[in-house]
Amino acid sequence: DNAFLKNPNDGNWYVKDSGPPMADAKRYVDWVLTVPLLLIELIMVIDVPQGEKHSLMARLGIAAVLMICAGYPGELLDDNIRVRWLWFSVSMVPFLYIMFSLVIELGDATERQPEEIQYWLVAARVLTVVSWLTYPAIYLGKCLGLRGPKAVCFEQM
Repeated sequence: DNAFLKNPNDGNWYVKDSGPPMADAKRYVDWVLTVPLLLIELIMVIDVPQGEKHSLMARLGIAAVLMICAGYPGELLDDNIRVRWLWFSVSMVPFLYIMFSLVIELGDATERQPEEIQYWLVAARVLTVVSWLTYPAIYLGKCLGLRGPKAVCFEQM
């Protein structure tokens, strides 16, 4: 079965509806598992002092779960822009804490590393921050009124 069909009347292409879209719940469950692990893994490869390492892993792991869990209600209630904005704002608190930790706290730890690996640790932190900045931007699409197939396409790209 083709996903794209050509309308014989006007020659335009359209997307054939194949049923309900991918469940956002599956994506969020995946994130709840993988995002904290990614942060913990990043902390483990940086030589954070032993006394701080476990605390930082716990704080960032918990912040990641809170961020994801706070964003999900807004996904479910995306027809109500006020509610979506509320959950966006709530989820941004742990998000900004994570960004601060990646840039500042792990920046200090990176400087204590051997010079030959500092570049790679900085690159890993920067790539994480830059790629994660796309998530709030995508979430904002529906907050700003993007609806229907355009919203789905915007989120999936």
